[in-house]
Amino acid sequence: MKTLALALLVLIINSTAFAANNLSSDPTQFCNGNSCSEPMLAIIEDYKQGSAQFAQADLSAYSGKCFHLNSMYDPNYAHVGAFVFEKSAPLHIMGIFGFFYESDPYAGLTPEETKSELILRGSKGAEGILEPDHAELAYVGENSELRYWFRNSADQNSMLVIGRQADGNGGMSSLLFCHMLKH
Repeated sequence: MKTLALALLVLIINSTAFAANNLSSDPTQFCNGNSCSEPMLAIIEDYKQGSAQFAQADLSAYSGKCFHLNSMYDPNYAHVGAFVFEKSAPLHIMGIFGFFYESDPYAGLTPEETKSELILRGSKGAEGILEPDHAELAYVGENSELRYWFRNSADQNSMLVIGRQADGNGGMSSLLFCHMLKH
């Protein structure tokens, strides 16, 4: 009996370690096994129905609510984020996040104004990857990885963003879920 209990304990420990080190590249799976809030789950459902049509415009901007899943923030509290996409060869993506704003400081700005505001706030942007069904932005270092996945909503009026920060051992340290309106 002790051997069975020990074997089960080892199996559980190994399964938990495997789950932490097995990073999915499908952002719709990030809430499996994590304590995601209802707004996060709703964003995942909208993301599943989305597309990458936003990347066809020369310049597009989006801003809106972002929910963070980590030990520092309430997963139900809406923070603010903004992204600008510039169609060029390659796709250029700029972004910024703000915490505890009472309202979206980027709402009502044109894409050009949003881009200028992001530059003023220090966003330099980076080359994005355009896939058939989404755009992706990744910052991969030796000891960490920060990656964002982008899709338009089915009606093309909003942007769904799912982000993940992982440590060098493959463990997830933070998740991000945004629903942003088109400017």
